[in-house]
Amino acid sequence: MTELVGKTTVTEKGQITIPKDIRNVEGIKPNDELFVVYADGTIIITKPEKGKLAKLFREASGFVTHEEIRQLRQENEESLKRKIR
Repeated sequence: MTELVGKTTVTEKGQITIPKDIRNVEGIKPNDELFVVYADGTIIITKPEKGKLAKLFREASGFVTHEEIRQLRQENEESLKRKIR
């Protein structure tokens, strides 16, 4: 489902704010890690969830391999382990 929920503005530092409704629905909290994907002129910001991430990559771009998806997941898991320590 694609739905325009709101709009945001890029700051001078290149930062954006994710609309509160989306943060609430997706359970996004401060310091959560998100993936930013650029495919065919489209910017996609997604939570790194098993299953959903792989499906999103397959739908968004035909050039991302399963190995690249596996690598992104591994990097995310390693990053979360470092934060927990």
